[in-house]
Amino acid sequence: MKSDRLDETTIAEILRDLYQEHTDGVLTVRQGEAEKQVYFAYGSPIFATSNQREDRMGSILYSQGKVSRENLVRAIDTTKTTGKRFGTVLVELGIISPEELVQTVFLQVEAIILSLFAWEEGTFEFQAGPVSTEEIVALNLNPIFLICKGVRENFSMTQVDRFLGNLDQILYSNSDPNYLYSELNQIPIFVEIITQLNGEKTIADLLQATPASPEEVLRALVALKILGSALDHLPSELPAAESPAPPPEEETPGSELDELLAGDVNQTSFREEVVSMSKRLDSANYYEILGLTRKAEKNEIVQSYSDLSKKFHPDQFRNPELQDLAEQAFEIFNRITVAYTTLTNERTREEYNHSLEKERIQNLFSDDSLDPSEARRQYERGMILYQEGDLRGALKAFDLAASIDPSVSDYYTGLGLLQAMEIDGKPPNITEAERMFKKAISLKPEEARNYFYLGQLYKSREEYTLAREYLRKALEKRPNYAQARSEL
Repeated sequence: MKSDRLDETTIAEILRDLYQEHTDGVLTVRQGEAEKQVYFAYGSPIFATSNQREDRMGSILYSQGKVSRENLVRAIDTTKTTGKRFGTVLVELGIISPEELVQTVFLQVEAIILSLFAWEEGTFEFQAGPVSTEEIVALNLNPIFLICKGVRENFSMTQVDRFLGNLDQILYSNSDPNYLYSELNQIPIFVEIITQLNGEKTIADLLQATPASPEEVLRALVALKILGSALDHLPSELPAAESPAPPPEEETPGSELDELLAGDVNQTSFREEVVSMSKRLDSANYYEILGLTRKAEKNEIVQSYSDLSKKFHPDQFRNPELQDLAEQAFEIFNRITVAYTTLTNERTREEYNHSLEKERIQNLFSDDSLDPSEARRQYERGMILYQEGDLRGALKAFDLAASIDPSVSDYYTGLGLLQAMEIDGKPPNITEAERMFKKAISLKPEEARNYFYLGQLYKSREEYTLAREYLRKALEKRPNYAQARSEL
C-alpha cells in the first residue's frame, strides 16, 4: 500500500504515475471528514465514490431537473428495502433510462475526480490489486483529459507558482514520443502552446503570444509539465549546441497549400464519420457500435472502447470548428460508454446477449407468423431447467416463451415466481415479479394462484392491507384454497 500527504504531491501527479504504471487498485483520498475513492483498471479511472452529499447521484439528477422530489424519495426508499444500488433502482423503476444512468455516472465520477484537484491538504493511500466491476458501472475515463481539465479548472495559483516559479524561465517541448500525447492535439490551447515551446520563449513571452488569459496559459503550462510534455531543461534528444542543424528540406511550391487542404479533407472526413455514427445509434446493437462481433474477447472490447472514446470524447468538440457536432458527439460517446459498460461485465453481457436472442426470435415469429408451439416448447424447456436447478436458464426460457406468444398467462406466472427468487447471488426483483403476476391476472383473471402469489409478495414487503386484499381474491376464485386461507 502506498500512502502520503497531499501537501507533498498533487492528484494530477498521482493520476499520471498510476497511468504510466498501468496500475489496478483503489485510491482513497481524505480531507477531514470527507473521503473519496477512485477505482483504477490498467491505470485508467473506471469509477469513483464520495461520502459528500453534493457528490451523490440523487443530488446531481435533482439539480439537473431529471428527477422529481417524489421520485427521488421513492427511489431512496426502494434502495433501503432492496439493498440495490441507487442507479439500478432508478432504472428498474423507470425513472431514468440505462443510457441516462451511464451518462449521469460519467458526470458524477468525473466531478468527484476533478474536485480532488482543488485539495491542497489531506492524505491519500493506494491499495493495489484487481478491482471487481460486478457492482459498479465501470467506465474508462481518460487520465490525460482528466489531468488537463482538472489542472485548468481547479488548480489554485499557489499550486501554479509551485510548478512554474520564475516567469523568465524557458520551457522546451519534450521530443520523447512517450510524452507526445495525442489527446493534447484535441485541445486548442495546448496545441497553441506546444508549437511555441521552441527553447527560445520564456513563460512571460508565452503569456504575451497566446490569446488566452494569463491564468489559462499558466495552468495549461502546469498540466504540460506534470505530463512531461514540457521540460524546464534542454531535452537530451536535441542535438548539441555546437552541432549544426541539418538544412531544412526543400519545399516544393504549393506544399503549404497541400498541407492545409489535407487538413480540410481530414476534418471533412471526421465530420462525415460523426454524422454517420450518429445515424446508426438507434439501429445498431452494442457490438456493432464498438465494431465487434458477439464473439469478441474482453480485451478487444476494452481496446475498441479506448479508441472510440478518444475519438468522440466531448472535450475535443469544444473546438469552434466542431462545436456544431458537440450534441451528436456526446450521444455517441454516451452510447459507446453504455456498450462498454454492458459488455465488459459478465452478468450484464449475458443478459444483453439474451435480449438480442429474444429480439431475434420476436422477429422470426412476427404477428403474421406467430407459432404458439415454439412458445410452449420454450416454456416446457424452462420447466425442465427449473426442476434441474438452473434458475437463470429457466428465467430466460420463460422470457422467450412470453416474447413469442404474449397471450399465455402461464408464462408470466413462471416469470413472476423466478423474479421473486434470488438467482446466482442476484437479489429478487420484487417490482418485476409484481408486474408479471399482474400481467398473468389480466390474461386469466379467473385463476386463483396469481392473486395468492401477489398476496405473499405484498406480505413479504409488509404491505399487509394489499396482502389481505389479494389473498381474499384468491379465495373468491377458489374457496377451498387452503394455502391462501392459512396466510390470512
